[in-house]
Amino acid sequence: MRDILTGLLVFVAVAVVGVLLLRHDGPRTAGSDTSRPTLLEFGATWCGPCKRMEPIIARLEADFRGRVDVVRVDIDQQPDVARQYGVKEVPTVVIVRNGATVYRVAGVVPYETLAAKLRS
Repeated sequence: MRDILTGLLVFVAVAVVGVLLLRHDGPRTAGSDTSRPTLLEFGATWCGPCKRMEPIIARLEADFRGRVDVVRVDIDQQPDVARQYGVKEVPTVVIVRNGATVYRVAGVVPYETLAAKLRS
């Protein structure tokens, strides 16, 4: 069945502002079809530092609503998406603009750092 799904929609990530379609194989990845940046937060339920990032990501989501799409990716539930973005540790934050990764950081990152990257 997985072979049949290759090339089709594989993952749907729901953001507060709408639905973003993430594909593991095609040119249309998060952020590729919009001028709005996409912040992808890769984490896992068992990850302590990821839990510390939750309020930071929630605040970014609220403060940048309508200007930035925020997508949370659980690496255990969506390992192909994590591989697509080269995620090797969690938490990892990736900011995508026009289909290109413009910022990537692993570990707990202060709100101010991520907000500044989204504004630039």
